[in-house]
Amino acid sequence: MVNKNLIEKLKRAGLSTLYYGVESGSQHVLDLMKKGITLKQAEDAVRVAKDVRVEVLTSFILGFPSETRKEIDKTINFSIKLNEDYSQFSILTPFPGTPIYHELKNKNLIDTENWDINTQF
Repeated sequence: MVNKNLIEKLKRAGLSTLYYGVESGSQHVLDLMKKGITLKQAEDAVRVAKDVRVEVLTSFILGFPSETRKEIDKTINFSIKLNEDYSQFSILTPFPGTPIYHELKNKNLIDTENWDINTQF
């Protein structure tokens, strides 16, 4: 969805930073998430923005159901490969009303719905 012409126009209009929700560095996990993108598309989007000198922030979600340690490592390494300006890593939070919430709720994998508690690890 991103192309150089569009980003150049946005930069001329005042854009300084793009926030890309890449979510994972594993194509398998992206497919499970039904993200609808490929790793190559994410790479190209970041590269085009950097070529136009727009800062790039990417976000990733760790802990998607069935995600392996190897896939988490792939995500971290993919972030390094992208060479974005900033990276954000979050742990999956299945918010009520989302498809992943319903999936986990149906499998009895949600322990609490009290979002105010502070869980200790």
